[in-house]
Amino acid sequence: MAEKIFINYAHRGASEYTPENTFLAFYTGIYMGANGIETDVQKTKDGVLVLFHDDTLERVTGERGAIEDYTYSELKNFDVKKGKISDKIVTLEDFLERFAFRNITFAIELKNSGYEKEVAEFITKYKIIKKCV
Repeated sequence: MAEKIFINYAHRGASEYTPENTFLAFYTGIYMGANGIETDVQKTKDGVLVLFHDDTLERVTGERGAIEDYTYSELKNFDVKKGKISDKIVTLEDFLERFAFRNITFAIELKNSGYEKEVAEFITKYKIIKKCV
């Protein structure tokens, strides 16, 4: 990986233009020239690590409750919205499968405690340790 003079993070992906922390947001951020992606990790009721920022679902999905109140299967039924555009909640593993190989830096924020080891295992599995903060 070439040394970067600066990192232009797509914050929650291109969240100004697309539904945050979704594939659409991440791909748009890369298309717009970002060389880094900042995202947030939370754990579902059934233990799946997903990318979601807020404490509650309401602002971006219109649904009540928190990520930890739902299984991933239930969350797949909700749309993350930005204006008239919508996309789905993404798992950390699906995200890394699509983006870990890219020449970008990752800023992964854990929104709660208790799943640090699991996130670290994914960072190791997808070999992004040297390009992750």
